[in-house]
Amino acid sequence: MRTNRLEAFSDGVLAIIITIMVLEFRAPAFGETHVPIFGDLIDAGLIPVFFSYVLSFVFIAIYWNNHHHPDGPGRVQRARQDDHRRERG
Repeated sequence: MRTNRLEAFSDGVLAIIITIMVLEFRAPAFGETHVPIFGDLIDAGLIPVFFSYVLSFVFIAIYWNNHHHPDGPGRVQRARQDDHRRERG
C-alpha cells in the first residue's frame, strides 16, 4: 500500500473522529431572548466539559500534525546541515 493512500485513510479517520466530537455538543437550554456568553458555561457547570473538548481537539491536531510531518519542522534541514558539517571535517 502506498503511503499517500494510508495518509488519506488516516485523514478520513481523524475527520470522522472530529465530526463525532462536534456532534456531541449540546447547547445549554436558556430562554429565547437570552444571549449566551462564556459566563453561562460557568453557571451551568460546563467548564470542565468545554475544556475537555478543547484539549481533545488539541491532541488530535498534534497527532495529525505529527502524522503529516514526522520529522518536525526543520529537523530534516538541520540534520542535513549537520551531515555537511561532519563531511567537511
